[in-house]
Amino acid sequence: MPKVGHRSFLQRLDRWMAGHPAHPRFGIFFFYLAFLPIVQFGQSWHDILYPVLYTTQCVLTAALLYRYRRLLPELNWKLDTLAIPVGVLVIVAWVALGMGMVRLFPETFGYDNSEHYFATMTGPVRYVSLGLRLLGMSIVVPMVEEMFVRSLLLRMFHRFRAVGIGLMQLLQDLPLVGEYLMHTQLAQRADRHQRVFEKAFNNTPMGALSFSGVTLSTMVFMSHHAPRDWPGALVCGLAWCFLVWWSNPRRLKRGKQPMGLGPVIWSHAVANAVLWAYCVYTGDWQFM
Repeated sequence: MPKVGHRSFLQRLDRWMAGHPAHPRFGIFFFYLAFLPIVQFGQSWHDILYPVLYTTQCVLTAALLYRYRRLLPELNWKLDTLAIPVGVLVIVAWVALGMGMVRLFPETFGYDNSEHYFATMTGPVRYVSLGLRLLGMSIVVPMVEEMFVRSLLLRMFHRFRAVGIGLMQLLQDLPLVGEYLMHTQLAQRADRHQRVFEKAFNNTPMGALSFSGVTLSTMVFMSHHAPRDWPGALVCGLAWCFLVWWSNPRRLKRGKQPMGLGPVIWSHAVANAVLWAYCVYTGDWQFM
């Protein structure tokens, strides 16, 4: 019986993931975020739980990416040489702007590094945890975040007028929330339109830029980072939108094959690896 239940759950999940372009791109990203408080809670209980839970988070996220890889054709590791300098430059800006925020607003953004768990960990647990964090930051995080922000949101938010309708339609697809919303007037009005986010995603080429798409996707990207890091996240968001355009519509216009998310994933990976190296070398854990 347990095997049947497990198979049934996966079948339902497969159907849901395939039902809308947003589902795998949002669902996997949300799963990764939802696991963060579990990792933090476990670490606060005992340091040894951090590498165990963080590994679980990254492995399960990678397993979802692999299972639904056919629904994510833009997800790859193709390298454009511009990706590396962009990754280095944006993380330099991230750290500099973050330090500037601390200097301008010390009471709000001041940070005691001695309180960070990497500062208090000792022995093998610390080294293993740091090594795992590097792998997660430079491999898993760039894939799930770029898949969500620069693939999904940049295309879905291409036209501002359709965003409100699309959000209501998407919320109706969610368990429990959708069952409540479907009886409201807003949802009934949204139902009179075609699935606008699916249409926008399918009709907007990878890397096509619009004021609405760049602005709203970058705002979402900023929102899941600490307020101190918002100036740096703004720089990253704009630079990586440009990089997606550079490696897709620009290449297509020149008769070359688009590269999907590969270059921006590489740039994000380089940025996170450099940030990890900075934190480890200086002991400045506020950016981890």
